[in-house]
Parts: sequence; structure tokens; C-alpha cells
Amino acid sequence: MDSIEDAVVRIVTKEAQEYTGGPVTMDTELGSGGLGLSSLGLIRVLVCIEDELDADFDDEQVMSANIRTVRDIVSIARDCAGSLS
Repeated sequence: MDSIEDAVVRIVTKEAQEYTGGPVTMDTELGSGGLGLSSLGLIRVLVCIEDELDADFDDEQVMSANIRTVRDIVSIARDCAGSLS
């Protein structure tokens, strides 16, 4: 994993503290079929990632994205963080 992937997995894992389904991977579902993150939980994850990576997510991109897995968050983070990967 690269630094963006590591940061996203770490932050998602912290937010989903009650998840007991095994390790969080790039393909782990965020919603009720996986981590059980609420929409508010997802927003907290995105804000933490922005802070940690010093990135500024494009609101339109986030709102139009179908964010279902950890990989989806990593993709958005890479787009917004540019050369941090």
C-alpha cells in the first residue's frame, strides 16, 4: 500500500471501531454490507483524510461519486492530493 492507501485504511478503521469482520482492505464495503458506516461517519472519514493529507476534496466530485468501498475513497483522495501518492 502507498501512503494515501495507508492513511485511508487507518482513518476508516478508526471510524469503524465496532467492526468485527476482519481487517479493513481496499475492497471492504463501507455501508451496511461491511463496516456499517453512516453518512455522518463517511463525512468524518473524508474530513480526517483532508486534514491528514492536506488535501481539499472537490465537493461536486464527492457528492457525485458512488462511494461504496475503501478503494473509492482512495481514488478520490488521489485525485485531490495530486502528487502525495
